[in-house]
Amino acid sequence: MNTQEIENLIPHRSPMRFVDRVTECIPMKKVVAERDILEDDPVFLGHFPGSPVLPGVHQIEGLAQVAAIMIYSAKETGVPCRLVGVSKARFRSPVFPGKVLKYEVDYLRDKGGFYWFSGVATVDGEVACTAEFSAKLG
Repeated sequence: MNTQEIENLIPHRSPMRFVDRVTECIPMKKVVAERDILEDDPVFLGHFPGSPVLPGVHQIEGLAQVAAIMIYSAKETGVPCRLVGVSKARFRSPVFPGKVLKYEVDYLRDKGGFYWFSGVATVDGEVACTAEFSAKLG
């Protein structure tokens, strides 16, 4: 799935779209996606000048966007998907410009419009971030 196909599913646009391509999509099971961490990303002007590191909240948001792709690829809906909870978030290693951040998000369960997921973000096979999180339609 390319950028245009992603933007057809989720409302996020640059600079707040944190997914560049989807490499695997099994609706309501698993989605694997990637983001190119570009050296000229505006976030690096302030995080941190001279020693740029991708903020952890951007990694969590990327995982959440991948989860939204999973939901929207399975259900045709115009209802917004919102991140409503994050638990067990851990940041294991820094993410630097010039790298590719790989997201893997697994569906856990859903009930009453709420969805639960687990996710991991890696760079070159090394875990950068892990989290469990929930989203709600509507």
